[in-house]
Amino acid sequence: MEYITQGNILKVNDGVVKVGFETFLDIDDTITEIIFPEGLEIIGDNTFFDNVNIEKIHLPSTLIEIGSNAFWGLDELKYIYIPQSVKIIKTDAFVNCK
Repeated sequence: MEYITQGNILKVNDGVVKVGFETFLDIDDTITEIIFPEGLEIIGDNTFFDNVNIEKIHLPSTLIEIGSNAFWGLDELKYIYIPQSVKIIKTDAFVNCK
Protein backbone atom coordinates (compact mmCIF):
# COMPACT_ATOMS: atom_id res chain seq x y z
CA MET A 1 0.00 0.00 0.00
CA GLU A 2 1.33 3.39 -0.92
CA TYR A 3 1.00 6.61 1.02
CA ILE A 4 2.64 9.98 1.37
CA THR A 5 3.57 11.85 4.51
CA GLN A 6 3.47 15.60 4.96
CA GLY A 7 4.77 16.60 8.37
CA ASN A 8 2.67 14.74 10.93
CA ILE A 9 -0.01 13.70 8.37
CA LEU A 10 -0.09 10.39 6.52
CA LYS A 11 -2.32 10.32 3.44
CA VAL A 12 -3.16 6.97 1.83
CA ASN A 13 -3.01 7.13 -1.97
CA ASP A 14 -6.13 6.93 -4.13
CA GLY A 15 -7.11 3.51 -5.43
CA VAL A 16 -6.70 1.65 -2.12
CA VAL A 17 -9.78 -0.49 -1.44
CA LYS A 18 -8.57 -2.47 1.58
CA VAL A 19 -6.05 -1.78 4.33
CA GLY A 20 -4.82 -5.07 5.72
CA PHE A 21 -3.47 -6.70 8.86
CA GLU A 22 -1.02 -4.50 10.82
CA THR A 23 -0.50 -2.12 7.88
CA PHE A 24 0.41 0.79 10.14
CA LEU A 25 2.17 -1.18 12.85
CA ASP A 26 5.55 0.47 12.29
CA ILE A 27 4.77 3.97 11.04
CA ASP A 28 6.80 6.95 12.20
CA ASP A 29 5.96 8.01 15.77
CA THR A 30 5.56 11.62 14.63
CA ILE A 31 2.43 10.77 12.59
CA THR A 32 -0.67 12.05 14.41
CA GLU A 33 -3.23 12.16 11.60
CA ILE A 34 -4.31 9.64 8.94
CA ILE A 35 -6.41 10.46 5.87
CA PHE A 36 -8.01 7.67 3.86
CA PRO A 37 -9.19 8.16 0.26
CA GLU A 38 -12.70 7.75 -1.08
CA GLY A 39 -12.97 4.21 -2.44
CA LEU A 40 -11.58 2.51 0.68
CA GLU A 41 -14.06 -0.18 1.76
CA ILE A 42 -12.30 -2.27 4.42
CA ILE A 43 -10.01 -1.54 7.34
CA GLY A 44 -8.67 -4.95 8.33
CA ASP A 45 -7.85 -6.54 11.67
CA ASN A 46 -5.13 -4.92 13.80
CA THR A 47 -4.53 -2.21 11.19
CA PHE A 48 -3.33 0.44 13.65
CA PHE A 49 -2.37 -1.90 16.48
CA ASP A 50 -0.78 0.17 19.26
CA ASN A 51 0.00 3.39 17.35
CA VAL A 52 -0.23 5.49 20.46
CA ASN A 53 0.38 8.90 18.83
CA ILE A 54 -2.51 8.90 16.34
CA GLU A 55 -4.97 11.67 17.28
CA LYS A 56 -7.14 12.02 14.19
CA ILE A 57 -8.43 9.58 11.56
CA HIS A 58 -10.46 10.60 8.52
CA LEU A 59 -12.58 7.74 7.17
CA PRO A 60 -14.19 7.92 3.71
CA SER A 61 -17.90 7.69 2.98
CA THR A 62 -17.19 4.46 1.06
CA LEU A 63 -16.01 2.49 4.12
CA ILE A 64 -18.07 -0.65 4.81
CA GLU A 65 -16.14 -2.70 7.37
CA ILE A 66 -13.85 -2.10 10.36
CA GLY A 67 -11.92 -5.18 11.48
CA SER A 68 -11.24 -6.67 14.91
CA ASN A 69 -8.78 -4.66 16.99
CA ALA A 70 -8.41 -2.30 14.03
CA PHE A 71 -7.72 0.70 16.26
CA TRP A 72 -6.40 -1.19 19.29
CA GLY A 73 -4.45 0.95 21.75
CA LEU A 74 -4.77 4.37 20.11
CA ASP A 75 -4.33 6.16 23.41
CA GLU A 76 -4.32 9.65 21.91
CA LEU A 77 -7.24 9.25 19.48
CA LYS A 78 -9.41 12.37 19.78
CA TYR A 79 -11.30 12.44 16.47
CA ILE A 80 -12.82 9.79 14.27
CA TYR A 81 -16.12 10.03 12.42
CA ILE A 82 -17.64 6.72 11.40
CA PRO A 83 -19.64 7.23 8.21
CA GLN A 84 -23.13 5.80 7.76
CA SER A 85 -21.79 3.49 5.05
CA VAL A 86 -20.13 1.31 7.72
CA LYS A 87 -22.19 -1.86 8.14
CA ILE A 88 -19.74 -4.06 10.07
CA ILE A 89 -17.65 -3.18 13.13
CA LYS A 90 -15.95 -6.32 14.37
CA THR A 91 -15.08 -7.30 17.94
CA ASP A 92 -12.89 -4.95 19.95
CA ALA A 93 -12.34 -2.57 17.03
CA PHE A 94 -11.69 0.29 19.47
CA VAL A 95 -10.38 -1.59 22.52
CA ASN A 96 -7.93 0.37 24.70
CA CYS A 97 -8.71 3.68 23.03
CA LYS A 98 -9.31 6.61 25.33
